[in-house]
Amino acid sequence: MKKIASILLLGLTIASMTYLVSRGIDAYKEQSLLEEHATGMKLYEQRCATCHQSNGEGVPGLQPPLQSSDFLQEDKNRIINVLLQGISGELVVNGITYRG
Repeated sequence: MKKIASILLLGLTIASMTYLVSRGIDAYKEQSLLEEHATGMKLYEQRCATCHQSNGEGVPGLQPPLQSSDFLQEDKNRIINVLLQGISGELVVNGITYRG
């Protein structure tokens, strides 16, 4: 009987430790994601929000929207290329032509 109780106690201990470790890993991942999000928001506010607004809706006829932009959704690499290289000339976003 003592052997069974010891085995059950050991199993419970291992399960508890596994749970605590996994919670620690999940908390770390969550914190890491929050920090990445905060960094991205800071960069957006510094480099993009002036023209595209803090909500990403842009200014109709002047600055294209980033939020729900068909232009960006057509090619997921576009946003990276625009950030690295910029963009100029005429483009159509959500049916509206932008020049600049």
